[in-house]
Amino acid sequence: MSEAITWEDLEQMNYTAPPKPFFAIDHSDDDAVLNWLKQELLTLRNKRQNYLERAKNNVLRYKGYQYFNSIYYPRDVLETQRKYTPQVVLPMISDAIDEKTSRLLEMKPGIVVLPMHDETRDKVDAKIAKRFLGHIERKQKLDLKYKKLLTSSQIAGESFLWTRWNPDIGEPLQEVATAPDENGTVKKQRLFQGDVEVVHKTVQWLFYEDADTWENVNYCFIIELDYVDALKLDYPHLKDKITEDAEAKVFDFDTMQQVTLAGKCRKITFYHKKTKYMPEGYEAVFTVGALLKKGALSYNHGELPIDRMVDIENDEELQGQSSIDKVRGISSTVNNLLNSVIKMFMLAGYAKWFVEGGSVDDQQLNNDVNIVKIKAGAKAPVLAQANPVGQQHFNFISELKDWFYTFMKSNSVVRGEPPPGVTAGVALQYVSESESRRMQSSVTLFNAVRLAVNEKILKTCAQFYQKDDQRNMLLLGKDNRWENFPIEIESLQKDYAVELQNTTGLADSKALRTQQVIDLGERYPELLPREQVLEMTGLAQGDKFYDVGSAAARAAEDENEYIQDGKGQIDPQVYEDQITHWKIHVQSMQAMGFKQKAPPEIQAAMQDHIMATEMLMMDMSLNNQAFAQRIIVECPQFPLFMEVPPPIPQMGPIPADVESPAPQQAEVNPQQEVMADSQF
Repeated sequence: MSEAITWEDLEQMNYTAPPKPFFAIDHSDDDAVLNWLKQELLTLRNKRQNYLERAKNNVLRYKGYQYFNSIYYPRDVLETQRKYTPQVVLPMISDAIDEKTSRLLEMKPGIVVLPMHDETRDKVDAKIAKRFLGHIERKQKLDLKYKKLLTSSQIAGESFLWTRWNPDIGEPLQEVATAPDENGTVKKQRLFQGDVEVVHKTVQWLFYEDADTWENVNYCFIIELDYVDALKLDYPHLKDKITEDAEAKVFDFDTMQQVTLAGKCRKITFYHKKTKYMPEGYEAVFTVGALLKKGALSYNHGELPIDRMVDIENDEELQGQSSIDKVRGISSTVNNLLNSVIKMFMLAGYAKWFVEGGSVDDQQLNNDVNIVKIKAGAKAPVLAQANPVGQQHFNFISELKDWFYTFMKSNSVVRGEPPPGVTAGVALQYVSESESRRMQSSVTLFNAVRLAVNEKILKTCAQFYQKDDQRNMLLLGKDNRWENFPIEIESLQKDYAVELQNTTGLADSKALRTQQVIDLGERYPELLPREQVLEMTGLAQGDKFYDVGSAAARAAEDENEYIQDGKGQIDPQVYEDQITHWKIHVQSMQAMGFKQKAPPEIQAAMQDHIMATEMLMMDMSLNNQAFAQRIIVECPQFPLFMEVPPPIPQMGPIPADVESPAPQQAEVNPQQEVMADSQF
């Protein structure tokens, strides 16, 4: 057994990386594993000390602290009164970062789940998986976490999202008793169902392997702060080794000092992805003195459960670079010039008296009097005001500000300042979209992170969800209201490809996209019915626009999924918009996969449902001529499956020169007449 070393021992050592890679050590030796993990983590932290300090300084710049003596101190202490010097700092850095974050969040492509097999059942399950991802996005508040991810990545250069399975969240199950503590007290703790969780981590709390590229990073360390007593309850057999950690600190940006959190310690999670020499991967949880858990990687997808967002990705550099590093000199110069202007105005900007030496009494000039006596022959005093700052000073500040926002990929249009000569809304939006193309590199990086997070969410839930969990998800259901629907675990456990649907011929702008959809709906009403126009513009989401057509469109799509999922039939009803139902049902049967790969019973069920819909439409058209006219205009293929009897041929008019034959009476046999009378 290897002898365990402490953090103090490592601090006193001339730190170097462990002599062997992780796959080459003896994983059955807990002390050897713990020593390797602590030594490697300390090595990575020390190597990136300058990077962490730069990130910390960028946080101060984002908060508007350019001058150290401008940080507020309590004014009731005499010593601190001399330290506090008010300075003017324009929040240009935070303004540009927040504006860029808002623009990236606005560009939100749709998540599409594609089945790996072109089976009808798989297509239906893929739609269920897509709805499930939307449920997790709302439940985990991913929009807020994406906002933190983007802001932190622009400040520090990179930021991370940790997609993990957390057994301590979800629906509560039951309370269980814990092992007695030192005083013999038995406590209770709540058990939960467990669920997927997406956690945001900054560069101060996550360290990864040194490699040439991010794709070749094999392992990472994720640091959390947890209560010592809580870890002792979770790992009672190691409670003697779990102690407070002197490095359980956070940085207080108000006092500019590291603050130790009492009663807490670092709980560090180590992940090693599945590789050639680590086919099962590795996962460990440890503190400063104990290896709490170890074993194979708990995620079947085999990748690291983290995704990185980079602000600026440079060649031959593993860490990302912050955009603040490129413009901080400009913002500092602007603030320095601005404060110099203020100082010059305060010193020389006020009106002053100009007098001959000894011609007046200075006391009279300073007092509030109406009469100033001057000596005979002296010139009268003149009250004049100098101009200590020239116009070129302000022009230079304005030019520096323009350079700053240009290099931060910001512009005047998105900040609400229209360019000269542009008044039309469409032209203004076009200018904004043209300048937004400069952000395409950031959009590409953010879309890759968003896609990877959704893939890990789907794979993690498919692995850890159980059939008897009885989980529900929130979906937009009947009457445009949120309803709970049961989650079909089998639908999540198939092979899917998660993609982003951001390729469209419509404009990226919401205003232009809405106008284009409305124009297409007016020009081609047979291709885009009014109900689908409302759905595409998003107006059908509101209660004011949620009419019969919108409800019928969603109900018809739900019926398609229900029937193609093999759950049975749904009879059409008179109160439904049958024309909308018929068009959506027929549209679902046009796919090649339905004709070639759908089971015969599914095809027959869809045909029966459409035929029942056609029969109901035919009955309704007999009593409603307007409805019959709509069928002729909007449903040129009607009917598809119902057989309409041929019309009865009409006899033409009888010519005038032809006499109509007299009606002939049937000859009755007297014997038959007697037989007929005898029957009654």
